[in-house]
Amino acid sequence: ASSYSIVGKFAGHITLSSGIAVEGNVMHEEWIFYEFYPNTALTRLQFQLTTISGYPILYVDTNGEPTSSSPLHSFSENPVVEVLPSNPSFCAGTECVYYIGVYGVTDARYTVTVLATEFDSSAPIPLQTGVPMRNSVSRNQWVYYSYTNIEAGLELTFVVTPFNGDPDMY
Repeated sequence: ASSYSIVGKFAGHITLSSGIAVEGNVMHEEWIFYEFYPNTALTRLQFQLTTISGYPILYVDTNGEPTSSSPLHSFSENPVVEVLPSNPSFCAGTECVYYIGVYGVTDARYTVTVLATEFDSSAPIPLQTGVPMRNSVSRNQWVYYSYTNIEAGLELTFVVTPFNGDPDMY
């Protein structure tokens, strides 16, 4: 009997679309790269890494493939990299490309999502079936989500798993 692990990976960059979570796997001390092409109307970008297993880190750069010294990166406590127009790394339009890299501190499985919106803290964040999304909320604040049910008649359940604090869902 044999036991093994097998994984396929792209030779180039994977292009991300706003609001669509992409699941990936990264091996220990390796990189998986993505690209995002923003439109000219956006005023807020969020790059979100949701860890399923292992320890991945998300890096973002506008000058090419990110490295571990890229200034925009996630931490396990805050897996969201937010880029607002006040940030020197912010860009939008046809000449702009955001390069996203996921580095595997250990073998890891994750989802990466880009949310490109006009800045409105009350705008709902879209959810996808079966794709976890990690976020944080300050005391006495709200975060809104939306979900489009395309399979009428099926039972729909939302689950909030707290990592710290006591979040409530209404």
